[in-house]
Amino acid sequence: RQGDASLLPFLTHAVSLRHVWKETIVTTLSYDRATQVYSSYYTLDQATVPGQTLVRTSFTNTTPRQVAWYHLNGTVPLDPTKWLHLDLSYWYAYRVYQVTVNGGEVNTRTPAFGGEVTAIATLPQQWVLEVAADALSGEAMGAFERSRPAASVDFGLRKTFAHQRATLKLNLSDAFDLYRYRVRYDAPDLQATNVSRGTNRLLRVLLTYSFGNANARTSSRSTGVQESTNRSSGSGL
Repeated sequence: RQGDASLLPFLTHAVSLRHVWKETIVTTLSYDRATQVYSSYYTLDQATVPGQTLVRTSFTNTTPRQVAWYHLNGTVPLDPTKWLHLDLSYWYAYRVYQVTVNGGEVNTRTPAFGGEVTAIATLPQQWVLEVAADALSGEAMGAFERSRPAASVDFGLRKTFAHQRATLKLNLSDAFDLYRYRVRYDAPDLQATNVSRGTNRLLRVLLTYSFGNANARTSSRSTGVQESTNRSSGSGL
């Protein structure tokens, strides 16, 4: 591993517009443009280890013509019934990537989208069930990398007891073992797909208990600055 002192920082400019309707539904439009871009570059090395092919990853400055991202995302909460709450979120992105890397031209225009649904059901006897599902399409990650579609489903169960002092939480992430990290590389010297899997499928158990007095009331006292402000405004409070 070796550094490169000539590598320039990645510079972007961004602007966004956010709209909130009825204090719940949020929509955001954003635009990002990069004016100084570096890129990863892949070469093959078959001599260092006989019988094997090593992939060397390096980073190099580019000459950008246009590198920009257009984003649309939003969240929508719903309450179909008294015992069921839904949170819906979505996003759409369009990426323009036009640069010159090591003398070669890269010209890509790729869309991407995804979303997540979270359902929270309040059950009898202070049980709460939560189900979250998310999915996303592949997206461009650089000049030569593009991720593949992925999805996962999580389950959670919560129980409150002991006069609401204790809470037991169980959470199972990626319950159906769906998520895989897949990236396709299409570089001048390398065409390959990387598939990896982390420890996504996990069962977590959490027990919390509050030993404090739930009915205790806090008292507040004006600070010296507040008292001075009250006196200057003619208020003795």
